[in-house]
Amino acid sequence: MKIAVIIAVSEYSTLQALPACKNDATIMKAILDGTGEYNAVHLIDTDTNCTNVISQLTDIVQDIRGVKLDELFFYFTGHGCLHAGEFHF
Repeated sequence: MKIAVIIAVSEYSTLQALPACKNDATIMKAILDGTGEYNAVHLIDTDTNCTNVISQLTDIVQDIRGVKLDELFFYFTGHGCLHAGEFHF
């Protein structure tokens, strides 16, 4: 099984908004869908606070539990930051 996970964070409470991120993710999803190579392409681009993103990622992991995963394509677009020397999405 091949799956793709695309996360686009455009709105932030304390950082500048990045409206182009949603467009980037939509285009990436269309490209991946068009290849026909992926069994599932998951797009997370709304309600992208930490709690909701973790919840949606948990749902994806639960859906593929026990399935042999041949490929995972991960795409993130948005701000990142360093905290205590570690990069955080």
